[in-house]
Amino acid sequence: MRPEFIFGKEFSAITDDEFLSLVAMHIGPNALKPGTAANTERVQRIKRYLAGQYQPAGLLDVEYKGKQHGTLAEEALMAFLRLVTNARHEQENWH
Repeated sequence: MRPEFIFGKEFSAITDDEFLSLVAMHIGPNALKPGTAANTERVQRIKRYLAGQYQPAGLLDVEYKGKQHGTLAEEALMAFLRLVTNARHEQENWH
C-alpha cells in the first residue's frame, strides 16, 4: 500500500512510527491495517525487537509473540526447506 492512500502524504514525509506501521502490516494486511489496535501492538513488538529487547523464539516467530511451533503446514514447509538446504550443503561439500 502506498503511504499517500493511508496517511495522505508522500513516503518521504511519513514518520518513523508510520513507516513501522507499514512494515507491521506486511504479514497480514487486512488484519494489521495502520491505525488499528492490532497494528499498534505489532509496531510496539517490532520496536522491542529493533531495540534488542526481544529475540524471536524461532524462524516462525514472525509476529514476535514467542511462537515456537507452527501449524502442520508451516512445520512441513520448514522440514522441506531444511531437507533441501542440507542436501545442497552436502552436495557443495562433497568432493
